[in-house]
Amino acid sequence: MYFYSLSHSGEDSTVSFFSRNFFRTIGEKPVEYDKDLNYRSTQEMKNYLMNKGCFNGIVEDSVVEKRRK
Repeated sequence: MYFYSLSHSGEDSTVSFFSRNFFRTIGEKPVEYDKDLNYRSTQEMKNYLMNKGCFNGIVEDSVVEKRRK
């Protein structure tokens, strides 16, 4: 995420091609957690298992939060 934040966004002509694109390709875009999307994904996985014939399939979700010290 550090390298991603170093990159400049937009099509500004004063920013070099290297600075604009290189750091975005080696860095990661920040990800936001959405509780509703997590629930929806769990339901979709349950439906997939049911369609494949796993009638007693169990899908559990968990969130592990990592923080820097």
